[in-house]
Amino acid sequence: MKRKYCLKQAKRNNILLFLCLFILISCGGIKDEEYKNYAKFYVDKTVLTETYNHDSIKLNRSLDSLYSATKINPDKFNKFILALKEDKEKWNLYYKEVDEYLELQMKKEK
Repeated sequence: MKRKYCLKQAKRNNILLFLCLFILISCGGIKDEEYKNYAKFYVDKTVLTETYNHDSIKLNRSLDSLYSATKINPDKFNKFILALKEDKEKWNLYYKEVDEYLELQMKKEK
């Protein structure tokens, strides 16, 4: 009787371990929405930098507004980029999002 209980406990532990690993793996990657958010951030930051490169006060104000609106700071952005550099497929997906958002912004201006 005692032996059956031990096996049930081991099965339960294995199931819990598998469930935890599944959750960690599914949550660990970069989500598509993150690619879009970081792509928008990058394009907006680049446009602001090019627009206000002659006026550092306006540039800093605009960048501060961008940081607070997107909740992405330079440190967080750099970590995201470093994570992408390790995987060519992820980098290509990010670049595609940047390109699409940039084209959308250019169409809006016309």
